[in-house]
Amino acid sequence: MSIVITDEGAAVRITGLGRDGDKDVDFTKDDLSLTVDDDRVAVSDGRNSYVVVYTDVTTPAGLTSAEDLRDFINGLLPTGGGGGGGDATAANQATQISLATDTNTKLDTLIAAQVAGSITSGFKDVATAGTAEALGASTAIVEVIVTAKEANTGTIYVGGAGVASTNGTPLEAEEVAIISIDDLAKVFIDSDFNGEGVTFNYLA
Repeated sequence: MSIVITDEGAAVRITGLGRDGDKDVDFTKDDLSLTVDDDRVAVSDGRNSYVVVYTDVTTPAGLTSAEDLRDFINGLLPTGGGGGGGDATAANQATQISLATDTNTKLDTLIAAQVAGSITSGFKDVATAGTAEALGASTAIVEVIVTAKEANTGTIYVGGAGVASTNGTPLEAEEVAIISIDDLAKVFIDSDFNGEGVTFNYLA
């Protein structure tokens, strides 16, 4: 039996399959999986499944093991695609380990940035209803908890610099909004009535 393996772009073509060696099969690269078993490699893409004995392969020439055959086919696949079944090459494994380490480092940095080291309390009243005011001066924070004052008779509106009674998050007396943001000065409030406002705790 003479089996020939070639790269056909989106597919790996294996010629000479079947009991009589008369089948030419294109295996889709994106779905390709390879499993080594002794002197053979099971090749499947979900639609076609065949077992190839490495000694039957004439192209490429010079294969000395089923692992050589697997590695040759893996070399035809796009980076990160196919070749599943736990048979990734050492190079692919090293790449995946590097990516995982980089991801973990970035995640640790993000978590550290989000963990508050202190809590500061304050309050803010709107002097003129209809004119939004920032909760405070520019202050680096990770989160602010805004609570409408118990004595309010109208609604407080929480949002950005353009917040008004027609947008933002409405808070009735004692209702709470929790906002994750990097600067206290980016959080604004407006109110239905002059002199009504909020208390807040920010985490920094």
